[in-house]
Amino acid sequence: MYFVDASTLQPRTELYLGEYFYLVFDLRQFSGPLYVTISQGGNVIAAGTVNGGYVYGLPMEIMPPINQGQTYTYVVSVYDANTGRQLGTASASYVEKYCPSVEISNVAWTSFVSGTRANVTVTLKNLGQSGWTYTVSAWTQGGSTGRASTSLSVPAGGSAATTLSLPVTSFSSTSDTLVVEASCAGGQWHVTARYPVQIVPPRPGPFSFTVATVQARLGQPTTFTIGAKNLGYDANLVSLSIPGVQYSVNLPSTAPAGSTVPIQVTFTPAVAGEYSLTATLTYKSPVTGATYQDTVSVPVVVYAELAVSAEDQMGNPVPINASIDGQRNSTLWVLPGTHTVSVPSVVQLSPDSELVFSGWSNGQNTPTIAVNVQGNTVVQAVYTRMYKITLNLGPAMPSGAEWAAGGSTYSKEIPQYVSIGDGARWALQALYVNGQPVSSLSFVVTGPAVVSASWVKQFRVVVDCGQAACINGGSRLERWVNAGGNFSVALPQYVPINSTARWRLAGQPAVQLVVNGPVAITPN
Repeated sequence: MYFVDASTLQPRTELYLGEYFYLVFDLRQFSGPLYVTISQGGNVIAAGTVNGGYVYGLPMEIMPPINQGQTYTYVVSVYDANTGRQLGTASASYVEKYCPSVEISNVAWTSFVSGTRANVTVTLKNLGQSGWTYTVSAWTQGGSTGRASTSLSVPAGGSAATTLSLPVTSFSSTSDTLVVEASCAGGQWHVTARYPVQIVPPRPGPFSFTVATVQARLGQPTTFTIGAKNLGYDANLVSLSIPGVQYSVNLPSTAPAGSTVPIQVTFTPAVAGEYSLTATLTYKSPVTGATYQDTVSVPVVVYAELAVSAEDQMGNPVPINASIDGQRNSTLWVLPGTHTVSVPSVVQLSPDSELVFSGWSNGQNTPTIAVNVQGNTVVQAVYTRMYKITLNLGPAMPSGAEWAAGGSTYSKEIPQYVSIGDGARWALQALYVNGQPVSSLSFVVTGPAVVSASWVKQFRVVVDCGQAACINGGSRLERWVNAGGNFSVALPQYVPINSTARWRLAGQPAVQLVVNGPVAITPN
């Protein structure tokens, strides 16, 4: 005698609410008409006459009320239907339950973050003799979450899992207990498991950033703004760090959930070129104090200053029109690389002064050069300041002009006499520099100058007495006399030759005349 499942005909020792089954008794060892009684708990629940030689089954159903875990024993008594003699008895038992016993074999969950949903995965193991569909529920004992339920079918002796999504409604950091329940029969039977969980307020961030390419000048403070959007919960902003540069930050103290806050940064670049800065935003949860970091790459273009200066040979600054990369400018902000710098060869300052290019401070000597710029760069052109020296040297010498460098000593040899033909010449009377008389033409050039010369025409007067030593023991007198000047000479009446002979002047002994040309006097 035994019990079998009505659908599978498998032997059963447990039977569950709503199941159909058979109480099976085997009468194949008997023959002839038999009288059979079936009793439970001392009460006959069925009786009747049957023929021996067969196996019989009494269909039954588990109906409410259910006495969970109660063992029911049925007794079959067999009698000879003709004589009433008892031929034998047999018994079988089953345990009545609402459903197969189940074990919560595993529970796993994601973080319980406020304002989100925590996923709870429950694995059940069916310990009974029939596949069953259970109701799986989960909630938190302290009310930090909502409740979720679902149905889960688990085969007999097997396992199955399901995932429940619990809305986390608490916005405080707290401990709670996760309750997982597997039930059947509308909750008339259940098994529960409890687990400690931590309710975590939602984390702030992460942040998404917007920032335009920053145009900056080397060594000069530049301000730009980073837009920081908080994609998470409220955040307290702690710091913004940019390694490797000198900077300051105007950082808001908070960034509410979903907001975009401006972060103003002022930095002073120390390197020219096109590159990126890495800025790290540190922020924390106002509830838990947990700290987080996000980074943003800031593209920068940093220009270096290329400047052209000029000075004269005395170290004084001078005005010039320089050109950088074809632009007429003495200062240009450029990216690192090779750039072309040009300056004029000659700069006319006035009709009487000019600047003449003489070279660069770095040793190059052409007005146009290539400059390799890696940082702020100043190239210096050196000019010689030249002044015009006007020469008014007529009529004895040609007039004209010469140029001399400022600070230099200008010298020029002016002859004392300039011949203008036989017996005539110009004689230098005086020299003047800017109207001031000088003894010689040599002066330090400090500006334009006018050199003037004063001349007088002279004629040669020759007195030739031949063989007579008529003039101071000599026979010839040669003298230069200014044009229009007077010339006079006194000749002796007699000039001795020896003790017995002499020369006698045939004419007046005194000669006087106005000189207007060369004169030759030959006394007789």
